[in-house]
Amino acid sequence: MRLIGPKKDFILLVRVEGAITADGQAIAWEKSTEFKGVITAGRHPSSGQNYYHGKMGVEIDYVMRTELMTITEKDRIQLKGTKRIYDVVFVNNLFEISKVARVDLHERQIRG
Repeated sequence: MRLIGPKKDFILLVRVEGAITADGQAIAWEKSTEFKGVITAGRHPSSGQNYYHGKMGVEIDYVMRTELMTITEKDRIQLKGTKRIYDVVFVNNLFEISKVARVDLHERQIRG
C-alpha cells in the first residue's frame, strides 16, 4: 500500500521527562523526526458520546496515514512551518505489512 493524496510535511515531537522534584516534574517536547503524511478530517461519533478505542472522553479531529512506523500515543505531531500541533490519540499499525500506519489525531488549541 502507498500513500495516496496530498502529502504534507510533519515533525514528530517526542515527550522528554525531567527529574521529579518537590516542585513536580518538568516535561518538554523535543523535535525528533521529519516525515510526510496524508491527513484527512476525522469522524465524530453521532451518538454524542466520545468513546473511541476503549477510551472514554476522546475526540478525533483528523486521521493521518504515514509510512513512519515509530509513532506512539505518547507523541505529538506538528505540521511543519506552522504552530498547529496534534496529540496522537491512537496508532493502528495493522497495515504494517504494507508499511503504512493510521494515526488518529486531536488538534491542540494554542493559546496566545
